[in-house]
Amino acid sequence: SFLLGHLLLEVAANGADVGPLDVLDEGEAEDPELHGYPHVRRLQTALAEDHAAVEFEESLESLLDRLTLLRSEKQPPPT
Repeated sequence: SFLLGHLLLEVAANGADVGPLDVLDEGEAEDPELHGYPHVRRLQTALAEDHAAVEFEESLESLLDRLTLLRSEKQPPPT
């Protein structure tokens, strides 16, 4: 599911349709839904940044490290 989730993010980031089609307004107008959330409005630009590739690489390395550790713990000691 980890890799499937990443693949879905990659496909979506490359512009493929992965869900219902919505008309998006990319204008600079304030989003009325964020009116009551000033912190989210203030951080909107930073929240829109795409760090998926770096996060995926770090997560995958962590997963592989944990799998290596589990595998080494399950191996019988040499005789």
